Amino acid sequence: MTTPSSPASPPRTRTSILRDRRNWIAFVVGLAVVVTGAVLVWPRDGGHLPETPKDLCAFIGRDAIAKYVPSPKLSKPDADYTFCSADSPSGFYLGIHLNRWSKSPVKDFAKTCRRASSLAIDIDGRALKRSETAEFGDRMCGVIVHSEYQHEVFVHTVQGGDLIDIEYSIPPERQQDTLQNAVELTRLVLAKLR
Repeated sequence: MTTPSSPASPPRTRTSILRDRRNWIAFVVGLAVVVTGAVLVWPRDGGHLPETPKDLCAFIGRDAIAKYVPSPKLSKPDADYTFCSADSPSGFYLGIHLNRWSKSPVKDFAKTCRRASSLAIDIDGRALKRSETAEFGDRMCGVIVHSEYQHEVFVHTVQGGDLIDIEYSIPPERQQDTLQNAVELTRLVLAKLR
């Protein structure tokens, strides 16, 4: 049952929401909040990673590599991979691989770390301890292998969209700390890539 409107009250007419000044103010404030939020959240670089270095060895620098690999023989740039390798007649080896094409770098990093733990068991090595790479938190994992032939460290790191793998080995008679050198190399590479 409907109630008739009183004859004294005029019929209700619909007015546009934006004709009322208070609605305009609310609309402008709401729009400003949305735009500000989008600007603060949106990546500054448009969401793209910087261009991948064509020659990773040159990008890192021969002198920097020579601190870890004496008299290094550097690999030639490869069009398909971002990789740098350096070896020396004295038995040192350094391999650095940069991957910027991963769609989900954190998931790929986690898979690599699981594989590294399995590999440590298979090759009589040991996984890196969190205390050994504390400055990287959960962004670094790896394996250390000390055999009578070689002292090796395999380090895997994730930073933003970059996956970085470093293999560093030295002759066993050298009294250098392979892990400390691998961590320094990782710091160097990460600093250069920023």
